[in-house]
Amino acid sequence: MTKSADIGRRLVAGIGCTSSAASGEVIDLICQALAQGSGELVALATVPRRANHPALRSAAAHLGVPLRVVDLPGPGVAEPVAASAGPLVLGKLKSARGTCALAAVPADFDPLLWGQPSSSAAMAASTESTSMAGP
Repeated sequence: MTKSADIGRRLVAGIGCTSSAASGEVIDLICQALAQGSGELVALATVPRRANHPALRSAAAHLGVPLRVVDLPGPGVAEPVAASAGPLVLGKLKSARGTCALAAVPADFDPLLWGQPSSSAAMAASTESTSMAGP
């Protein structure tokens, strides 16, 4: 049952996954989380090392939301990334190769102004690696 406070709630999904995760598994995991978290999904988010993961990019396209990248220190992905957008409303939900957590964001939250776009973050990480490689 959806609580009246949940109606109109906007959510960000923090996503972690292994390199072998498939888009169907990631989409199913997000849908399971949304069924428990109640609200409108406004963005997916992950860490730089997963910025261009095909399953995450596919899930974002399938769900019609942007994939944003948040660079956070420390362990974990789903919960810390989601919590960087707002208070957690659903802790880490696991599948065989993925994790998902949901955070509520305010009505004026603009996911395009939060974190980095997935392609820019990957390019920045690539440029940084190359520049550190030496001559």
